[in-house]
Order: sequence, then structure tokens, then C-alpha cells
Amino acid sequence: MKFRLVTTEEFTSITNRNDHYDKHVVKGKQFSCSPEEYEERADILQRSKVDNKTIFGYQSLTREGRIANCKYNKDTEEFVVYTMRNGTPYTITFYKKDWREFNGDKAIEYFDELVE
Repeated sequence: MKFRLVTTEEFTSITNRNDHYDKHVVKGKQFSCSPEEYEERADILQRSKVDNKTIFGYQSLTREGRIANCKYNKDTEEFVVYTMRNGTPYTITFYKKDWREFNGDKAIEYFDELVE
């Protein structure tokens, strides 16, 4: 059985990034940073190596059946979902969730191991 990641968010433009920023930073109060810092934090986590101590990861599928990479930083509780295009990470979503929520979602969304 294949599970699909349920998300409609993508950083396809500055406007879209700002929408995420508004949702997770301004309204959600999950972070205290500028829109540029928010995007940079997502990028840092995307580029972090999975060590299964602090950084955890797995692959899921988007609604369109594309591979989505999911990474979680246990220390900061930051979670990012992204795809790779021409060797560059492309953010789908970035927000905070606790360890229990990460593991629960992973059990539902897991498709394969994250290959780096």
C-alpha cells in the first residue's frame, strides 16, 4: 500500500513563501524570524545529513505521485518537506511539530528510506 503526503503548500514564488511565513510565523507563532530567515532555515534542514540521532528522514509521495523528502530536526522540532529538482531542494512546506507527531505522521506517510 502506498501512502500519500497530504499537503497543498509549495514555495513556488516569493508570494507563496510569504503565505507560508504568514501561516507558520505570523499567525502560528512557530518561529521568530524574517521571511528570508524562514526560507533559510528550511534550506539548512533540507541540506542536513540524516544521522538518525538529531536529523531524521524518510520519503513520501505527493498527491501527484512524486517523491517528497521529509526531514525532521529532533532538537529544534523543525520539519521540512521538499522535492529535488536538478540537484536543488525545492520546499513544499516547513513548520514545527513535536517528536510524537513526527513519528505518527511518518507511520502514515512513509513510502521509502531517504536516499542522500
